[in-house]
Amino acid sequence: MYPSSFSALIRALETIAESPAIVARPIDPEPIQQITPIASEEEVAILARADELNTRIARILEEFGG
Repeated sequence: MYPSSFSALIRALETIAESPAIVARPIDPEPIQQITPIASEEEVAILARADELNTRIARILEEFGG
């Protein structure tokens, strides 16, 4: 480290050490959002789509992965 960089670092540390402590106010937690239930028909459709995607990804991995 160059001497000028070292002296700048010492000055910065002195400034930090001599400055008054800042008390931060506590952070307010975000309100918890209500989870809206989904209809069973919608759940079935989502799971069917997920199965389709898993099948497509498995097919792609088989083609290109071995």
